[in-house]
Amino acid sequence: MATRWRFGRFDLQVRVFLLLLLLFLAVLDLLNIYLLGQAKTALERSERDRATVRVRELVGEIGPESLVGALDSGGVQSLLTPTALRRTALRLGYDRIAVLDRGGREVLSSGPGGGLTPEAFHLLSEDGHSALASGRPATGPILPERGEDARLTVYMPILDGAGSLTGAIEAVHPVPELGRLAATYRL
Repeated sequence: MATRWRFGRFDLQVRVFLLLLLLFLAVLDLLNIYLLGQAKTALERSERDRATVRVRELVGEIGPESLVGALDSGGVQSLLTPTALRRTALRLGYDRIAVLDRGGREVLSSGPGGGLTPEAFHLLSEDGHSALASGRPATGPILPERGEDARLTVYMPILDGAGSLTGAIEAVHPVPELGRLAATYRL
């Protein structure tokens, strides 16, 4: 009978140990999810900042005068051509570069949107539209949200000599690392 009691006590110890191990693993899993979410947020912020800096460099390279000229002439008879934009996009690693008027209509483009709809400008938040109106860059949503084809769109305002918004340059920046991380986080 004493042997049976020990076995029962050992059985209880094993069950308590397994329960504690299960709770420990659940806490680790929750911690992992939390840290992965933090990494996703930090990477997204970093990619948005990096893309904004790259678009500023792009605008500096193209020249604000060329961009305003493309808007004034509606893309016709402009020094800035679709071929020049396409070459610049390929050289700098963009999927697409476009010049948009104040309403978000495309005036000049380097080519197809790489899976993005022309309405991507209208997906900007109110804060994004306010930022453009006040002369600050804005970033759109990451589309699609996850996967290798994830792209981030950055809008840089084009201001005339008086500082008024005349349009924006749209640059579609591939972010596959962020798409893979988002897919892992969703999983």
